[in-house]
This record gives sequence, C-alpha cells and structure tokens, in this order.
Amino acid sequence: MPGIDHRRAREVAEQGLSTAVLSRLVSTGKLERIASGVYILPGRALSKHRSLAEVALRVPRGVVCLLSALRVHGIGTQAPFELWLAIPHHSPPGSIGLLCACSACRGRL
Repeated sequence: MPGIDHRRAREVAEQGLSTAVLSRLVSTGKLERIASGVYILPGRALSKHRSLAEVALRVPRGVVCLLSALRVHGIGTQAPFELWLAIPHHSPPGSIGLLCACSACRGRL
C-alpha cells in the first residue's frame, strides 16, 4: 500500500523476516506493535486516516461505509467519532471489538 506505513505480520513474513526478528525489532524500539499482527514504524506522524489504515489491515474484506466513507471523500460536515465498516455477512470479524447495529449480531462482533 503506497503511502501507508502499517504492515501485517504476514506481509513481513513474506519478505523473509521471522516472527522472532519481528519481536526483537519491537523490543528494541525499531518497530511498534499497534495491534495483534499489525506493526508500524515508530515516530511516524499520525495521519488523519490512521485508524482507517489499521482497520483495513485487520479486516481486509471490510468496506468503509456511511459517515466514515463520506468523511474519507470529503463529503458533508459530520466528523464521526467511530469508524463505520461493513463486512460480508458470514465473514469472521476478527478480534478488534467491532460493534454491529444489526439485530442478528446482538450488538457485538
């Protein structure tokens, strides 16, 4: 992803780095673990879409929607404090603490 400094552990492993090397880079401060399997280079300026990039890595089949999509495209005046994400009905959401508005999920994924 050009311009995005976030990486998944799987992507790093595909480039030949083992999980032991990843752990060592984190412990020496050369890499920051921001979520399970998601890493970023330390000292990077926070972008306005950092949370979007993090969620995109953790839920690759997710689609930014509703107020979040409008905000990304600069449409409208609302600034949602949550990231709205649509995921396919039978896809496992992962363990990121997603909240769902539909009755089938009973509020929490």
